[in-house]
Amino acid sequence: MLMNKQNSVRENYYLEALYNRAEVNNFIGKNSRAIDDAKHALRVSKKLKDDKLIAQGLELLSDIYKKTSKYKAMKKCAEQSLKLFRKVRDNSGAVLTISHIGDYYLFTGNTNRALDYYKRAMKLNKHSKNARNAANNAISMGIVYSNYLEDFKTAFKYYKTALKIARSINDKQVEASSLNNIGNTYYYMSDIDKALEYNDKSIEIVKSIGDKMGIATILNNMAVMNYVKGQFKVAIELFLESIKIREQIGDIRGVGICMHNLGFIYEDMNNKKNAIKYYLKALNIRRSINDQFGEAETLNNIGSHYINIKKYNKALKYCNLSLSIREKKHDLIGIVKCRKNIGKIYLGMKKYKRSLPFFNDFYLYAEKNKDNKSINEMYSILGLVHFKITNYKESIKYYKKYISLNNENIKAEEYLEAIINMYEMFIILNKQKQALNILITGKTFLITAKRNDLLKKLKKYFYNYYKSKQ
Repeated sequence: MLMNKQNSVRENYYLEALYNRAEVNNFIGKNSRAIDDAKHALRVSKKLKDDKLIAQGLELLSDIYKKTSKYKAMKKCAEQSLKLFRKVRDNSGAVLTISHIGDYYLFTGNTNRALDYYKRAMKLNKHSKNARNAANNAISMGIVYSNYLEDFKTAFKYYKTALKIARSINDKQVEASSLNNIGNTYYYMSDIDKALEYNDKSIEIVKSIGDKMGIATILNNMAVMNYVKGQFKVAIELFLESIKIREQIGDIRGVGICMHNLGFIYEDMNNKKNAIKYYLKALNIRRSINDQFGEAETLNNIGSHYINIKKYNKALKYCNLSLSIREKKHDLIGIVKCRKNIGKIYLGMKKYKRSLPFFNDFYLYAEKNKDNKSINEMYSILGLVHFKITNYKESIKYYKKYISLNNENIKAEEYLEAIINMYEMFIILNKQKQALNILITGKTFLITAKRNDLLKKLKKYFYNYYKSKQ
């Protein structure tokens, strides 16, 4: 914290001590003490009528409020600080506050405005040439591109830029953040081992410097990655450890993220009671801090929960609430995912024609983004929907694409359903040879998959076919 030479030496030392103590408490997660010190220092700065000191105090308060998920207070302090930094022509300070405003929009679900502010900060920082600010700006840009826009290649570029800068100035905190986010990018690219390798490097650094927020963040990421590897118990333990730290430092938003993730894991473990318990906790937290992006995400997952237990009316209620938020925020990716869930609800209700436009939208989105996993899923679903509405030509088209996939991309039960439905359509269309061929294809697959239980179900269709020929 830089003091003004026009103030007395005593005042300068007192203010410097207050601000430094606030910064330390903010760093180690003692947020209430950090707020008290920052507010006290700010009052003294205002008495001295020192615009630069007031701006620095407001910027620090904005950063503390960010870590405690008080986003409205964070934005208010950042905007007041920005006016003063501009008044005293302090570009480095202005860059920090512009970034805080970007964070506000990111955390409240407006990714386009967030990206706009981060770009403004990067542009202004070229004039101030503050290396730490440049690294943090690059990380912020990377987060938008990876977590929200799913442009992982661009995200990777920003994170690597941040890492290079951090190492050049020996900034361990920013270095750890860069490594952690590079790990996350590898995770999104499905290279889990590489992702965990980077997370291990990152957590060693944050532990060595006592960065509790950093530790909690990386624990959360490592939990997600262990979940993907099928290590459910390890993932749950890591999330609970992260929650404990986040509660200590007042990171309400982070607690909400962990609660949401725990709900997701328990849902996958078929522990429905714990799944809805954690989802509802996450929803309450995200609503309490006006985290609309997070709220929409949790609402959609609660919708999925009720789809899984066939409570379709409840599912529709939550998915529509999620869709409403995402439409207001122009969250195109979120909108498409909500619409997919709504399609599943109408499918479960056997309202096949109503489900079709929702699935068509998701299929087009998956094709556009080359999301092969989702495309493969849609082959099966669209095959079924078209079968149910007797649009046999379209149904056979999608089912043929589905059964031609590699075995690892196919669930045996869904495969059998596709084979049986295709057989019935070929019989209706009086294509006897194709009907027999599709049964043989199904038999070959199930023998290879060693699914004798499903082969027994298929045998009766062979029996019916040959009986009809007698």
